[in-house]
Amino acid sequence: MNTKVWTYIQSIDPRRFVIIDEKSGIVLGLLVFNHLGNVRRADVPGVGRAFMPPINQRPSSVEAGEFFKVEDGKIRQIEGVTISLPYGSHTGWETSERE
Repeated sequence: MNTKVWTYIQSIDPRRFVIIDEKSGIVLGLLVFNHLGNVRRADVPGVGRAFMPPINQRPSSVEAGEFFKVEDGKIRQIEGVTISLPYGSHTGWETSERE
């Protein structure tokens, strides 16, 4: 996360963590990544300038369902599926704050 390659993500909203299994350390999250499309590059520490791919250079929202594996209080692995939507799309499970 410190590489700055995710700088094109403006916000992650709405987000819900719908299943938390403390015994196995698995969390299921439903999230929306919002991209304004105005970030063209990232300055990656130790690497230099990295240009964003064209898909990240346009406004969009990406709905994601992700499983997080948590061990010792830290996220160790993430697996998920995503679908790209028009920027600002509603999911149907937003809170009234975003609507």
